[in-house]
Amino acid sequence: MELCACLEQHPWRTLKAIFRAYELPFTPSPDKPTVCARLAAAIMEPGRLQATWRALSAEAQAALRALAETDGQMRREVFIAHFGSIRPYKPWRDDAPPAPWENPASPAEELAYHGLVFIVNQGTKRRPLWVVVLPDEIKAALPSPSPSPALRASPPSPKALGEGGGWGEGEGDVGAAVLTFLCFLNGEDIRPLHGRWLPPTTCRTLALRLQGATHLPGRVRSERQLPYLSFVHYLAERAGLVDLEGQWLKPTLVAQTWLAQPGAERVRVLWEAWREDSETNAELWSRFRLPGDSDLSPLTRFNSLLSLLTQLTPGAYLLHELLDALARRDPALLQPCAPYRVWAELDEDTQADFRQRARQWLTEMLTGPLAWFGATSNLQYPICFTPLGAALLGRDDGTWPEDPPPSPLHLHLPTLDEEGQPIAVALTVSVGLPPASRFALSTLMEEDEGQMKMGAPGQSVTGQPGGSRTHREQVLITPRSLARALHRGHTVEGLVAFLEELATEPLHPAVLKALYTWAETVEAITIAPALLLRVRDPALLQEFSSIRRLRARLGETLSARAVTVEADQLEALVRHLERLGFYPRVERQAQEGQARSLPLPQVGTDPGGRPSEGERTAMAAALRLLVALTDELGLELRAPHLLAQRWLEGLPQPQRDAARRQVQTVLDALRYRDVRRGPSTSSGQGVQDYRLPSPTAPLLLALERAMAQGSTIEIDYHTAGRRHLLSRRVDPLRLEWRGGVPYLVAFCHLRQEPRTFRVDRIERIEIGD
Repeated sequence: MELCACLEQHPWRTLKAIFRAYELPFTPSPDKPTVCARLAAAIMEPGRLQATWRALSAEAQAALRALAETDGQMRREVFIAHFGSIRPYKPWRDDAPPAPWENPASPAEELAYHGLVFIVNQGTKRRPLWVVVLPDEIKAALPSPSPSPALRASPPSPKALGEGGGWGEGEGDVGAAVLTFLCFLNGEDIRPLHGRWLPPTTCRTLALRLQGATHLPGRVRSERQLPYLSFVHYLAERAGLVDLEGQWLKPTLVAQTWLAQPGAERVRVLWEAWREDSETNAELWSRFRLPGDSDLSPLTRFNSLLSLLTQLTPGAYLLHELLDALARRDPALLQPCAPYRVWAELDEDTQADFRQRARQWLTEMLTGPLAWFGATSNLQYPICFTPLGAALLGRDDGTWPEDPPPSPLHLHLPTLDEEGQPIAVALTVSVGLPPASRFALSTLMEEDEGQMKMGAPGQSVTGQPGGSRTHREQVLITPRSLARALHRGHTVEGLVAFLEELATEPLHPAVLKALYTWAETVEAITIAPALLLRVRDPALLQEFSSIRRLRARLGETLSARAVTVEADQLEALVRHLERLGFYPRVERQAQEGQARSLPLPQVGTDPGGRPSEGERTAMAAALRLLVALTDELGLELRAPHLLAQRWLEGLPQPQRDAARRQVQTVLDALRYRDVRRGPSTSSGQGVQDYRLPSPTAPLLLALERAMAQGSTIEIDYHTAGRRHLLSRRVDPLRLEWRGGVPYLVAFCHLRQEPRTFRVDRIERIEIGD
């Protein structure tokens, strides 16, 4: 609308007030359009308009700019809530202000009695629509936003920066920090305090890895002492990347999707989750104690800050001058997020205190979370916006980060101790290794925090030159980290295939030997609850082993007088022994103790309630089979090792044994059959036949035939620690699987007692009579 048309909407008394505000003579005339035209011309005089603009308060100038940015129109209730109400000029009333243009009660009233904004009904009499209008002439004549303040050579003082408890410390690549956080939780079992907070020792370890603080407290008592770590944890939880799995804090399946996205998309997901103005985010913001409190309305103020940053002239700013520029553009940034009348009712001291708190909040945001995110850079003063920050703010001068070109994993020769035994394998992880691969690798690796104690790593197997820590990171595979992966259900064969896939070449024999040697030590000892069948006379156990139906109920042979019994086979074994005239004493209390188990995860069930024991057993077997196939087939899929372990441990002992036996039956059947795992070889040349690891498959078939026929066999056997073969004549009794390795339990003719032979050490089998 034009200025004259807006003035004509006013009654004569309001026009008289505007004349008096400009100190112009008011001559009543029956011709209202003529009076309005004369007043509009006086208002738009260049010298007078510029003087009026300079005389306006900062709040009034911000109100005009806000109207200009909304195309010169804003609903009356919205405008009044932000910039205050407009009192009518009624000089005949004692309770009305005699001269509101001299002492305006709000920025809106200051503008209205200078004839700069007008309240106009753009609806009908029945349905009025009151709108605050900025005339077209005034909108076109508004001065452009002030340029960036001049830069001074000296940096701002520490007082100007504020002393916010370490808010200015931290890295600028929050996407990499969240990836490190997820990898740590994937590799370690962290039980959070009170269901949410990281333990103190974990906080210190993570803070050092993230380099989120240059000076750690002498003793870390809480995650809240480390604001950068707390912010990374907040972002991961806010984006749904971490959650509790039972009692452990673990990455979620959403994290897998997040890791597979390009780097720019990963950062954008975190940014949108951070700035979402919702009650859930506000509660999480408060719980993690990000800058601000309830009085400051940090989320609403944060989005207002981002909106202002998009409008600033590109350039660098000294911190206190940047705060002044933001306050000039929108004084409401330093006021409560409430109707303007609430602010107007406060006394001057309270207003000054609130402005100081708001400036401190802005300081913490600009030098803390925004700098950590990489949107601003305060590594060198003055503060400036990074290309990433400009892109996040939607500015034209912004650029998104590009993913580095893919690069393989580099493995070094094992580090040896004084006795020449391998104690660690160093890996060089370059920035080009995909995040999903780095995440999958985290379950097998440890950070190279003890590199100074270990000595320099060995020569690179791939012959690639090393790099700085900025682009490469050194991690280790140790016996402990390998054992941790194997205990979670991985197999050494699957881990070797995974490492070869990341390195794009076969592993060096020294590395392979170290992994196999460590795996042997892991499989050498198992601590597990067991039921034992003990006899006084060893001959009695030999007699039981010779009976086929009874032999099927027995487990591993522990000695000449003891053999294990699976819990689900106990009742059937007792019945068979009773048929033979034996009445064993069963220690029921020990068996019931084995039934104590971890609570099962909550899953969807039928309206009838929890799944039955059979359904739970099937679920546990299916999860365990998925884990085993994923590892052995080398699939690019994150197997739910922890979930499978919890389901299996949540079953009573008989169902647990039944689930394990079902899985082993399926794996054995796959090992004996032609199973293909991929359409092409790693080089892409045609289809290649792959099988599950079955170096002993022909021997197993021969042993099964010998047991079925009751034949005596002669074997050539490599004994442990010896370099020559031993020939033995044995009567095969049964086959046992221990950690995926088959063993033959047979009666040895030389020793005249049952002995156990590892099948993959048998070189030859000859079936006799």
